[in-house]
Amino acid sequence: LVDVLTGADLGHGRKFRQWDRRPLTPLQLAYAANDVRYLPLMHDALVARLEEMGNLDRARWACDEAFAEPTWKIDPLERRFNAKGASKLDREQTAALRALRVWRVGVAQTENLPPRTLLPDGVLLAMAEALPDRLEALQKVKGVSQPVRRVYGAEIVDVIADALQGPLPKPPKPMRPKTANEKDQLTALWKGIIAECAAQGVATQAITNKSEVTRYWWLTRKGKPTDDEAIANGWRAELLGESLELPRLN
Repeated sequence: LVDVLTGADLGHGRKFRQWDRRPLTPLQLAYAANDVRYLPLMHDALVARLEEMGNLDRARWACDEAFAEPTWKIDPLERRFNAKGASKLDREQTAALRALRVWRVGVAQTENLPPRTLLPDGVLLAMAEALPDRLEALQKVKGVSQPVRRVYGAEIVDVIADALQGPLPKPPKPMRPKTANEKDQLTALWKGIIAECAAQGVATQAITNKSEVTRYWWLTRKGKPTDDEAIANGWRAELLGESLELPRLN
């Protein structure tokens, strides 16, 4: 973005170094500092372009949202989970996996590490599948490093035990179309939103995504409230307008 807006070359080769390692190298620190150094110039360029497109007020509303705590304080369970098989877990295993994901984020923040560097998603899944109830059982779970077992082994076993004692999560209700007509309706809704964003000169991904639209479609179809849905509120709803109305089924 710095290159596009200012023409300054920050040295693209350094972008692909391992940023999860500590301490950062002098080259990485310099590269990160350049991102901040060019912010005032980038701000002026973006404001000029947004004013020209008539989207400056919308961009400011979006920035206000980004500074709201519910936006930047991400729920650990809302983060993408990169391990296949989580949907096949039973209720006890699902409870353990959720508890482990929340616990991992807290420990990673304390250790100043990315969560997946501390414990990869696949290892969390393996622990949830095995449900180790003692350190000896945890040692049989593949992928758990010796330092992690030594420092956090007992804590991991306790996290799993506590999760199994609490209320078990109910299976989620699938929010997806079942019939061909419903699929056509959702597709038409999605295409209408894309078309409206293009007409307003705004990238669709800056407004919403297919998952959010599917949830909005499902709630509206069921006659349930959509007050908490981002696309049904504020500047997004104002921008999308009539494109949020569900197309009629044949």
